Amino acid sequence: MLAADISAATVVTVYLLPGLMNRLQPGFLQRLQPGTRIVSHAFTMTGWRPDSRETMRIAGPHPGQGDESSLYLWIVPAEVRGVWHASGTHASGTQIRIHQNFQEIELEGRLLGREIAASRASLRGREILWEANGLRFNGRLEGERIAGELVGPDRRQPLVLTRAR
Repeated sequence: MLAADISAATVVTVYLLPGLMNRLQPGFLQRLQPGTRIVSHAFTMTGWRPDSRETMRIAGPHPGQGDESSLYLWIVPAEVRGVWHASGTHASGTQIRIHQNFQEIELEGRLLGREIAASRASLRGREILWEANGLRFNGRLEGERIAGELVGPDRRQPLVLTRAR
């Protein structure tokens, strides 16, 4: 199981004890493509918050589990951690540092020349969304670029960020 080639999987289902789940977790992130779904019955992965959780009643109590069963879903996130720059006159003064813990991200830096005051950000596979300084960005990681659209009350413009080296 630890050596299996899972790189082509789009969905991985597991029903394993936490010790084995923790041993598999680094391989999930290294070998699975962003957007791959991982579904687990009963057990979670250490430090990685599920994207979704469903609890359902089961027909009859199961020894050690009672009368409920929990399913957990994770969407493998893209690696977006680091510093990103925008090019072009329409996006001058944009440099964003993304901090990442699995699919949870935080932003800091400058957006269109203004310090990012407050932001909400999310990452789901390769799809990235954030709101900062009254603007909303919806984009997608494509190699070493994040391409998308920046939308505000009186503007709508493309924004392409390139990973700084």
